[in-house]
Amino acid sequence: MIQKARSQVSDFRFQLSDNQRSEHLTSDIRHPTIRKFGTGFTLVELLVVLAIISIVISVSFVAFQGAQASGRDTKRKADLEDIRSALEIYRSDCGSYPATLTFGSSLQDTCVGGGTSTYMDSVPNDPLYPRETAEYGYELDSSNTSKYKLCAKLERGSGSSACAGGCGTESCNYTVTNP
Repeated sequence: MIQKARSQVSDFRFQLSDNQRSEHLTSDIRHPTIRKFGTGFTLVELLVVLAIISIVISVSFVAFQGAQASGRDTKRKADLEDIRSALEIYRSDCGSYPATLTFGSSLQDTCVGGGTSTYMDSVPNDPLYPRETAEYGYELDSSNTSKYKLCAKLERGSGSSACAGGCGTESCNYTVTNP
């Protein structure tokens, strides 16, 4: 009985007329805009996704640049504090501050016991211009040699107002002075 039902179903499938069969088989060809499975993306969808990705990348790039500048400013402040510490040790040994500083070179003097003392192996340079020798400023007060100022130009924000007018030959917006 099951066998008989199966044969009737298969016979029913093929009872379509030739005209109906051809219409059924070519329906996809006549209507190419109808997608059978609904897969894929339209051009507009792809363009919207590309625009969103571009915006996210642009915002990330700007934020990353700001973070780098802040990091360099923090390094500048730390460098000036390190130089100040070395200058204070120099003054306690020699009785005065050096007349000049050469950034990128060592801070040395022969004032202690006839030998050479090294106070800093290398006086740091500005992190944005590591090969330059004058991005930081050092100025010894000519009227009072127990006073000096160290200066740097911060990329973001400003520092102390004591730097108005620059520091030696350098323009700056952040100053460290002797304690």
